[in-house]
Amino acid sequence: MVGSTVTSKFQRQLRTAGLEPLRFHHLRHLCGSLLLASGVDLATVSHILGHGSVAITASTYAGMLPSLKSDATERLERFLSG
Repeated sequence: MVGSTVTSKFQRQLRTAGLEPLRFHHLRHLCGSLLLASGVDLATVSHILGHGSVAITASTYAGMLPSLKSDATERLERFLSG
């Protein structure tokens, strides 16, 4: 399928579902965000998304990284105290 065909079908499905228009590429960002939020490491997310380097992934999702750092710290504290 050609990219424009995929985009057209995606937009049609959104309209049918009564949802606002959304760029198809946003699904890629959603995937990356959900992977990171679920605890998948940055290198693996970078590989799944096909980024050329982990640095690209880190800079793209930098806004999420502080909350992930906090979560990691809490997990380590629980592990060490348990």
